[in-house]
Amino acid sequence: MTGDTMAGAQAGAGASTRVGSTRDDRVREFDVIMATDCRFPGGSTASVVEEIEAQHRAGFRTALIHLPSPVQRSRRPFAQRIIDVLRAGKAQLVLPHERVRARTLLVRHPTLFTTVPDDLPDIDVATTVMIANQVPVDDRATEPYYDVETVHRNTARALGHAPVWAPIGPFVRTAIVDSWHRVPMVDADWVNIIDAPVWATPRHGLVGDCSLGDRPGGAVPVIGRHSRGHWSKWPDTRDDLLAAYPDDPRYRVRVLGGTEAPEEILGGLPDTWTSLPFGSVPVPQFLAGIDFLVYFHHPGLVEAFGRVVLEGLAAGAVCIVPEQMEKVFGDACLYGTPQDVTTIIDRLTADPEALVAQRERGLAAVRERFSYEAHLDRLAEFAGPPTGVAPGAGEAPGAGEAIGTGDPAGAGEAAGTSAQDSALLVVPGDSFQPQSQSTTPTQPQSQSQSQSQSADAVAEAVAWLRSALDVSPVVCTPRHDLVVGAPVESGAVDARRVAHLARAHAAAHVVVLDDGGKGAAGVSSASAAEATSGLGDDVALSTLSQDSDAHWRLRSLERDRAVAPRSGASAAVRRTAGRVVGGARRHAPQWARPAAKHALSTVGAVRDWGARRAAGPGPVPPVYSHVAPDAPVGLLVVTSDAVDAESTLDAVLAQAQITSRFRPAVLAPRSWVDAANRRGVFIETLLPVQQWDDRAAVQWTDYLDERLRETVRRTDAAVVTAIDRTLVPGDRDPVLTILTATASRR
Repeated sequence: MTGDTMAGAQAGAGASTRVGSTRDDRVREFDVIMATDCRFPGGSTASVVEEIEAQHRAGFRTALIHLPSPVQRSRRPFAQRIIDVLRAGKAQLVLPHERVRARTLLVRHPTLFTTVPDDLPDIDVATTVMIANQVPVDDRATEPYYDVETVHRNTARALGHAPVWAPIGPFVRTAIVDSWHRVPMVDADWVNIIDAPVWATPRHGLVGDCSLGDRPGGAVPVIGRHSRGHWSKWPDTRDDLLAAYPDDPRYRVRVLGGTEAPEEILGGLPDTWTSLPFGSVPVPQFLAGIDFLVYFHHPGLVEAFGRVVLEGLAAGAVCIVPEQMEKVFGDACLYGTPQDVTTIIDRLTADPEALVAQRERGLAAVRERFSYEAHLDRLAEFAGPPTGVAPGAGEAPGAGEAIGTGDPAGAGEAAGTSAQDSALLVVPGDSFQPQSQSTTPTQPQSQSQSQSQSADAVAEAVAWLRSALDVSPVVCTPRHDLVVGAPVESGAVDARRVAHLARAHAAAHVVVLDDGGKGAAGVSSASAAEATSGLGDDVALSTLSQDSDAHWRLRSLERDRAVAPRSGASAAVRRTAGRVVGGARRHAPQWARPAAKHALSTVGAVRDWGARRAAGPGPVPPVYSHVAPDAPVGLLVVTSDAVDAESTLDAVLAQAQITSRFRPAVLAPRSWVDAANRRGVFIETLLPVQQWDDRAAVQWTDYLDERLRETVRRTDAAVVTAIDRTLVPGDRDPVLTILTATASRR
C-alpha cells in the first residue's frame, strides 16, 4: 500500500472505535465484517457472495451488515444469493442494535456512505476498505452517483477512522483519482473473484447443433451473453447490434437476462436469437451452452469491471469484448469492435487449435488472478489469519448461527439424506384450457372432467418415473380427489400454473401424461405444448405414454415459442414506436432526463391503476351479497393438515358476514377443497409440512414462499395470516381480527 493508504488504514488501529446504538451489551466477534446493500440484484451481490464463500471455506468468520443505498428501491427484498449464504451459516447478519468487533470492515459500494447511515450497528474495527465497484459519474447519469470526498469524510465520521479505497478495476481507479486526488488507495485493484471449479465446463469443439450449418462438422457457433435488458448494457445502434449479434443462420444467439433494449432498436428479435428470462437457467448452465461470450455495451457506459466476462472465461467460453477491457483481462479475451465479431468467430471455428488455445488462456487467467486463493491473499493484509474452523476440519460446512428457517423439512439434509431431483407430472385430461380461459380451483368437477386420466394410469406413471428417472414426482391435476401415492397439486392446469409449480418444486423434469385414451381422450401435442409454454430451457420437457405392449415411453416435447408478429401494419407501428421511444431514452440530454423519468413513472403508475380497475375484483367471490364485490381479500394460509376445515371455514365466514369488511380466500391442504367448494370460498391448495418429502429438491419453506407469492398475486390479497390450529365459530381468535383489519385497505 502507499503511504497515504497506510496512514488512512491505521488511523484507528490503536483505539476502540464504537459508534451507533449501544442497546446490546454483548459484543459479537468476527474476523471480517462486510457491509453492502443486500438488495443489489447483480454483480455487486455476486461479488459479495463469492467473497463470503471463499472466506467461509478458509475458516474466516464473516459478519454481514445491510446498509441501504439510495440507488435501490426501498421495497426490494434481499437478493436470493444473500439469503442463501445467511441460511447456510456462511455469514451472520448483524442488526442495527448490535455490537460487533473484527479486524477489518469491507464496504461494498461507496453510495452506502453518501450520507452517514442511520442504521449503522456499533462497530469496532481497526481498518476499513471502501471497495468501489462503480465510477462516481458517467455519461448515463443525470447527476453523480456519489462524491468521493463526501463519501470518504462520511465514512471517517461514522467509524472514527478514514477508509482506504480499493477500486475493482483500472477505469474506476482513474475516475476516483480524477474526482479527488487525495484519496488513499490500495496499490492493486480489488478485482472480482469466482469459484473456478464450479463454473468449469468440459468442452470439445463447438456446442452448436451439428445438424445445421456449413462449417466443419456442420456445427453452428453459439454466441451468448447474460445481462440486464437495460439500454446501457447494449450497443446503441442497429448496425452495431446486428454486427455483434447477427441475424444470420450461420450463427445462433442466446441471451439470458433481458432483451428490452435490442427489441426497441430492432422492433423485435431476429429468428436466430433465443431470449431466456433472468433466473430461468442457472448462469453456469447457460454459459456451458455457448461457444463465444460477446459483450458490447452502450458507448456511454463505463464498465467498472465486467463480471459477466469473468464468468464466461471461467466457463471456458471465448470472450470477445471492447478494447477498453484489455486493461482488466489482458490476453484472456479477444478485443475489437462489433464489426470484428464474426471475423474472429470464423477464424477460430476454422482453426480448432487456436480455439482451444484461447480458451486455455482465459482459464489460466481465472486461476491466477481471479480465484478464491487470490482473494484470501489480499484479505490477509487487512484481516490476518482466520480464527474459525474451515469446513472439513472439524466443523460441518455451513455450521454456525444461521438465520432460522423454522423448516422441519431441512432435517433430512442435516442428517445426511441427499436431495432428489423432482419431476412435475402434468395430467391435463379434458380440463386443460388456454391460460386466458382457465377455471378457478373452486369450481367443482364437471361430468366432462370425469374422463381425465384414471388414478391407476397416474399411479403407474408415478411409479415408472421413480424407477426410470430416479426422481421424486409431484402430480399437477385438476382433480382434487386424486390419490396416487405422490404429492398432488390440484387446480387449474394452465401454462402459468405449470410454470409456477415447476418453480415451487424446483422441478428438473416436466412430464405431460398421455394415457392414450384409457381415462381420457388423450392429450394432443398442441395442448401439451401450450400447457408447458411458460417453462424455461433449464427444464427437461417430455410426454409420457404407453405403447401397445404396455411399455412406458418418454418422448421429448417441442417447446411452444410464442413469436410476436413480424409483419403487417400493427407490427410496423410497434417497431417504429419502439425505435422512437428507445432512441429518445438513449440520446436525451442530461438536463432533460430527470423530468422525463418522472413523467414516465407517472404514466406507468396511471397505466397500472387503469389495468387494476379494468381487471375487476379478481377470482375471489364475496360469498355474501351484502359484502362489496371489490372488498379487500383476506387470505388464510393453513400450514397443517391437522386443522379442521369445516369449523375453521365457518369461523372465518361468520367473521366476514358480521363485519362485511373482507372477502375470504384460503391456501390450504387438498382435504379442504370440498368444504370450501360447498361454502363458495376461493381455495388454492398447498402441500402441508407433514406431507413434505425430506429428499425434495427444495425445503418446504421455499415451496411455501413460491406458493404464497403466486396466490397473493392471483387474489390480490390485502392481508395474509397463517394458522396451524382449528378455529371455532364464536371464538374471538386474533387470526379473525387480523383478517378483519383488511378494511384499512379500502
